[in-house]
Amino acid sequence: MKPIRDDDLSASASYLDTPRTRASEHAWALALAWETAKRSTCLRRHVGAVLLDGAGHVIATGYNGAPAGTPHCETCLREELAVPAGERYELCRAVHAEANALLQAGRSARGATIVLATINPVTGGGLQSNDQAKWPCLMCARLLINAGVEAVVVRVVNSRQGFEIDDPRSILAWRERGLNQGDDP
Repeated sequence: MKPIRDDDLSASASYLDTPRTRASEHAWALALAWETAKRSTCLRRHVGAVLLDGAGHVIATGYNGAPAGTPHCETCLREELAVPAGERYELCRAVHAEANALLQAGRSARGATIVLATINPVTGGGLQSNDQAKWPCLMCARLLINAGVEAVVVRVVNSRQGFEIDDPRSILAWRERGLNQGDDP
């Protein structure tokens, strides 16, 4: 961890001195997921996940990237082969953010809500509401169901409320029908 600099503290102090309204639980969790996504080591997509218990407390966080203790990717085989989103995961070394959060949480994930934010590493922006990659993949939807996660909240940049919510079973059914068949779950 980097040492805290004086200018970091002054920026924090000025923020604390400014009157602000309290962020909603969703806004706070989405911001935390966004910051967590910045830890990603994936070259294709930066995803952050935050698992919240029923009271809104953080159980675990996760981000996508190479397995712990292994070198980060220097190239992306799926990008080089122009593999569409949601296909050929066996070509990718990354562990998904959802899976990492579930591994950290263990059985504490039962009844939880997972909050996801995705950053496009090229533009630095978030995903639009019509970008189907904002939802968990088929593999992660299965993991979320087996872990007992009850809701999925995804951050979207062009939505009035800034997020969308669904349940893992609906996402799984939608993914099983095929990525390009119709609207969101």
